[in-house]
Amino acid sequence: MLYDAIVIGSGQAGPFLAADLANEGQRVALIEGDKIGGTCVNYGCTPSKTLISSARAAYVARQGAHWGVHTGEVKVDFAAVMARVNQRRGDSHNGMDGWMRSIEALDVYDGYGAFVGRNGNLYQVEVNGQVLESERVFINTGARAFVPPIDGIDTVDYLTNRNIFDLTELPRHLVILGGGYIGVEFAQAFRRLGAEVTVIEMLPRLFIREDEDISALVLELLEREGVRVLTGAKATQV
Repeated sequence: MLYDAIVIGSGQAGPFLAADLANEGQRVALIEGDKIGGTCVNYGCTPSKTLISSARAAYVARQGAHWGVHTGEVKVDFAAVMARVNQRRGDSHNGMDGWMRSIEALDVYDGYGAFVGRNGNLYQVEVNGQVLESERVFINTGARAFVPPIDGIDTVDYLTNRNIFDLTELPRHLVILGGGYIGVEFAQAFRRLGAEVTVIEMLPRLFIREDEDISALVLELLEREGVRVLTGAKATQV
């Protein structure tokens, strides 16, 4: 099958590039091995920010007395929080998926693409046993969470960004390996929703790529909310 362009991956840039090319009259193939929308829509930005918004609502409600607003005991319905998270990401995925499949000059292939050769100036990409050809191939593949080689990690049901949004019960104690921005935002959100949270960071401070004063401020904010942070520490066994 000959195309003017092949786009591998439907994350942040892929769908918009594919749509623009198709709307210009080019014949385009979009290949996606998981879900249309990629990490951001399905396992990242959309569900995480929805979770954070619920966590912030709980936090603000607890601080209401500061502004003279007394709400009484704040109760978090974690199952309802996660139902909202999954409705939002489901709606986002369905909207993106429907949009891609509605474009006349765009063919969506559900599967993983692999380069298998050249035919003159055409690149050959195989997906589901079918070979697609084009002079232009745009690689928009994403990433997956790194699972550290910790002794015993394969004996527990550990969480990553791919399955943490499937939770329906609030963990009693959530241990987060890594003090980067993703780990920290999950730490704050789950603490605000009522879980005990410990962050383990092997480097000497959080947000190691930021200035030291930023790291110190983030640490202060987390500890103020009751998050336990261990820096210069390494998990070795589960």
